[in-house]
Amino acid sequence: MKKKIIEEYNDRIALRYDLAEKGKFKETPTGKIIEKLLPLVKKEDLILDLGCGTGKSAKPFIRKGCKVIGVDISSKMLKIAKKKLKKKFWKLYKCDIEKGLNFKDNYFDVVLASWVLEFVKNIEKTVKEMARITKRNSYIAFTYELWKKDYKIQSKKESSLGKGLLKPIPKLLSFKVYRHTPKEIEKILIKNNLKKISHEKFISCSYSKPPEKIPVFYGMIISQKR
Repeated sequence: MKKKIIEEYNDRIALRYDLAEKGKFKETPTGKIIEKLLPLVKKEDLILDLGCGTGKSAKPFIRKGCKVIGVDISSKMLKIAKKKLKKKFWKLYKCDIEKGLNFKDNYFDVVLASWVLEFVKNIEKTVKEMARITKRNSYIAFTYELWKKDYKIQSKKESSLGKGLLKPIPKLLSFKVYRHTPKEIEKILIKNNLKKISHEKFISCSYSKPPEKIPVFYGMIISQKR
């Protein structure tokens, strides 16, 4: 089966991925989720890490004694995660989350998605799936890219990743980024019976236009299934 462009992109950057969270990239969506979510989880909690990448977001939860299942669209990212964490993941799966989450209802204590949902066309469908597989009174946490009409690089509801960075846009950067307002996200929470615990905005230099790093505006949700 032919790879999605986003899968090809992540396979290509897998070996350099961890370097993207150093220096000006230090304050990332991943770090924000860990900071807020880690105090809420308990030892032995079963956690699903959507878009686990090379395992950065999972590592603190594994250290706390949680059982973490990681899924990612990139087989090369998963290979690095397995090697780096010395098989400490409970399980790892290759998965395109846009096609659904193949887990039982009410299964996880925590579901998290960092630096992921901005690449999902139908975020409402994915959050609904996240809610379905999460136990009652358990946690769902995710980041998303904000739609900001007054900020050129984020002024469109959807655009190619390379839009505003390179001309012409290389094929590898032509996959879409989808943006949302805080009100849109909070409506999705209500529809899926998720209680908002925390909803914050922050900036991360997540895009690069050599030789500069470009600030990107994000939102972060910590919620609890009722």
